[in-house]
Amino acid sequence: MNQIEVVTREIVNAYRTLYEKVHAERAAQYQEGIDKIKGRPEWQQLAESMRESVLAPLTSRACANCDLPDGELTCQKCRATINQMESDVEALGSLFAKVVSELQRLTTPPEIKIKRVRVVEFLPGSFESADQVKQAVARLQDHLLKLLDEGVKIVVE
Repeated sequence: MNQIEVVTREIVNAYRTLYEKVHAERAAQYQEGIDKIKGRPEWQQLAESMRESVLAPLTSRACANCDLPDGELTCQKCRATINQMESDVEALGSLFAKVVSELQRLTTPPEIKIKRVRVVEFLPGSFESADQVKQAVARLQDHLLKLLDEGVKIVVE
């Protein structure tokens, strides 16, 4: 084998190793998200016919078996590039929240109002004292209790 072939094989092997690692990590994280959804009480209330579509934002990115033939740059099943898979991992939190939201929308009676509360809106960027923590928690608690008094179902984000 000449030097070019040797170096080419090393590059191909390094790419395959990296690709398979990123692919497996993405699959594991998305499968964990799917399992968490399936473990929620609302999941059992959801009609069987609705389950696949509700999970689609997660299952479409949970390609478990990497099919990367020699000479190809992407898995033949999901066609995701390394950059796309890294982006998918970064988006997991918001996609998970979207699935939870849809699950709750579909399983909550229409007469019950659902309110999303973003905890980050009640917390400063950092805490420097116990009093700051207590004040932030008190603000959040007051808001949540007010919503409950109004008969609202609260979804914490």
